[in-house]
Amino acid sequence: MGTEGNPVKAVRDEVIDSFEHSAEIYGLNRSYGRLYGILFFAGGPVSLDELVEESGYAKSTVSTAMKQMEQLHLVYRRSVPGKGRRRSTRRSLTSGGSSKSSSAARSNTKSGL
Repeated sequence: MGTEGNPVKAVRDEVIDSFEHSAEIYGLNRSYGRLYGILFFAGGPVSLDELVEESGYAKSTVSTAMKQMEQLHLVYRRSVPGKGRRRSTRRSLTSGGSSKSSSAARSNTKSGL
């Protein structure tokens, strides 16, 4: 089913597309914006596997993007008690990610990231 029958999903997809475009403007990969948008709409922490499934990106792409976004203080890892080693962390947006994102992206653009 497409977004025609679901106006909430249509708006969600439009906002995620805007995150993608914004990431590109700040010199980051579009995938960073899409993943950030997915996390933005998540009800809580999301596993790497869930991000792979939702985004359609390769696991290596998601993993690399998450590491870079952690360094930019846009996302953080959170341990989930009782899960196996591979599923022990989930990603969430940082509380200050929006205020840190523009200055971090500008400094990375200057450094060639």
